[in-house]
Amino acid sequence: MDIEALLPPPGSLKALVRLRAPVTVYRRARSILGPTGLWTVLWLGDPDSTLRLTVKDHGLACKFEVFELVANEEPLPPSAERIEVTNILGWDAIRCLFRFEWTRPAIRGELPSHYEQIIGESGKSDAIPNNALHGAVTMVGIAFWNEVRNAPVAGVLDRGDDPFSLRVLDHPEKTATALEQCEIVRPDDIPALKPSA
Repeated sequence: MDIEALLPPPGSLKALVRLRAPVTVYRRARSILGPTGLWTVLWLGDPDSTLRLTVKDHGLACKFEVFELVANEEPLPPSAERIEVTNILGWDAIRCLFRFEWTRPAIRGELPSHYEQIIGESGKSDAIPNNALHGAVTMVGIAFWNEVRNAPVAGVLDRGDDPFSLRVLDHPEKTATALEQCEIVRPDDIPALKPSA
């Protein structure tokens, strides 16, 4: 099985690498999707630059829908149109978060017989089964990394089951737990990202 690697463009990676602590995360003043703290657009602002984070839908690029986190340099909206979500301190590097997605044949009895007998799954590359039919890997988030502790302090990640929703993870323990299903990659290593399946 071939894995479609939908990697971020070099401009997005350069913009992410230029971010410096502290970073303030903003959302639109009227964009809350519900009480869960999920948004469709976020801005990251440091003393020198601002990035807009959104999710791009690649459609049926791999026989199933594929979504990717996109970072673009863009000014903050006017102060009346934005709300501060959090400040992220104590980090000195960015890590990009990738998730592999694939389809596989259903095991007999796993789905009702009148359903298409295909299951969609996601996770790290080492979880891809040998019988996978189609696959893709995309960037689904970023982690603010503390190099001394070699651990995340915060992150922005899609919700997975609702890929257009972005969540801000601003507690180190919750961030580490959320990242367990992601490949954590240094921006310089992204062009060489190769699936193991």
